[in-house]
Amino acid sequence: MSFVHASPSKLSTNTVETQPEPCPCVAIDTNQCDSPPPGGGCTSNSECPSEQFCYDAQCIPVIQ
Repeated sequence: MSFVHASPSKLSTNTVETQPEPCPCVAIDTNQCDSPPPGGGCTSNSECPSEQFCYDAQCIPVIQ
């Protein structure tokens, strides 16, 4: 990615040039992945009760 464009910008220009850098990512320790993530941990609608759906790892009620 060589630039970011935002219009309107909070800066003096709508386009800001970027500089490539190494990813600041941290290695994941898979030994700590035994429990579901906070918020329920669903990955599909079939894991939720009826009248609910899975969104962002949480079962959300369907509003009709």
